[in-house]
Amino acid sequence: MPTVSFPLAYLERLTPIGPKTLVERAFNYGLEATLEDDQLTVDVTAERPDLLAAEGFTRAMNIFGGAPRPVEAALTASGLTLHVHPPVLPLRPYIGALVVENVTLDEAALASLVQFQEKVTHTFGRQRKKIAIGLYDLDQINGDVTYTAEDKTAVHLTPIGGSQSLTAAQILAEHPNGQRY
Repeated sequence: MPTVSFPLAYLERLTPIGPKTLVERAFNYGLEATLEDDQLTVDVTAERPDLLAAEGFTRAMNIFGGAPRPVEAALTASGLTLHVHPPVLPLRPYIGALVVENVTLDEAALASLVQFQEKVTHTFGRQRKKIAIGLYDLDQINGDVTYTAEDKTAVHLTPIGGSQSLTAAQILAEHPNGQRY
């Protein structure tokens, strides 16, 4: 069962429900939740991946408390295309993309999104063996996107928290996160 922690200050922006009431409501909903310092920690059940995100958790708690269910906005075409090179298909038989526009992510919102991404890829994604999620700033991308495979000695990246650029082969051999995957 994955465990997530949400900063109380961020939850206060998403719901008018106070921290103690959130704990009680989560318990009545069938979840274990505890207050620790300035965090709400929740054990999320496997059938509810939406609760891994602070936004999904607060939406569920609001609705469970009687708030009306928000009407989801219809998806519209972005005008961008995701091209997949055929040699990638045996490695990644299912690939999807979603463009989200007109959203400003502050530090707390970005941390919540990254935590959601990590929890989904580590749990449902079986340590990224079945599912991998990437987040990209669309302002840094021009035109359509091509998903391809490159030789691991040709790709250079600076790992998060790293100070130097490494090849993908070096990351896989030397970096703790690379060794796990």
